[in-house]
Amino acid sequence: MMTRAKGILLGLALVQVSSALTLCNDAKPQPLSAKVEGTLTLLTGVNLTVGDYVVWFNGSESDVLLIYMDGEVNSTQNTTGSLQFDRQTGDLHISAVRSNQSGIYTVQIINGNSTCYKFNVTVSAADPGGPTSGPPYEWVIPVTVSGVVIILIILAVWWMKKKKNNIGNGWSPATQSTADAADTAV
Repeated sequence: MMTRAKGILLGLALVQVSSALTLCNDAKPQPLSAKVEGTLTLLTGVNLTVGDYVVWFNGSESDVLLIYMDGEVNSTQNTTGSLQFDRQTGDLHISAVRSNQSGIYTVQIINGNSTCYKFNVTVSAADPGGPTSGPPYEWVIPVTVSGVVIILIILAVWWMKKKKNNIGNGWSPATQSTADAADTAV
């Protein structure tokens, strides 16, 4: 729950951010892409220090995603845990990306200077043939079956050669039973 003093500070920070956002209009958005249900991290490349303010927007300046102020993160939207803010860098991590999360993301970092970054996020459908539609490698089953067949052929050839060698050496089932009987008599 936000206290009245924090609400006033938050309002002042937003006024400061709004005036600084005019500088953001000139920033060229960095293109990024993500797959539905994938993850995406919007990197700021900044090391935050005490007293820094960070505001993340989605789309227009009035669509605030979250505000970082005085060490606290205040989310303004119901994101069901899909947004994670890095308190050291100001990066925004989006997990379980949804198709409606495409668009322009803007981050305003106020730390004595005003730093602004924009990201143009494009979310596309997940790859067909992913983990839910079958084995990850379509070649695994045919290669395994081929390997087993080759091993069976090698064993059959070996067995036939052994049988042929034993018959050529005078082996027969009758001589084998006579040899077995002699072994048990001893």
